[in-house]
Amino acid sequence: MHPLSPATEYPRKPIKATVYRCEPGKKEDPCFTWCPENERGFIATELYLA
Repeated sequence: MHPLSPATEYPRKPIKATVYRCEPGKKEDPCFTWCPENERGFIATELYLA
């Protein structure tokens, strides 16, 4: 909970998640190249999972 919130309990709500299988992204994909932070994040993830 946020320290400035007056709530005494965390509001729990149900969620629905859908997962799809897809091909791995390519380096030319905009989600990889949109900004330098994205590129660094994907590189760091690859290094972490290697």
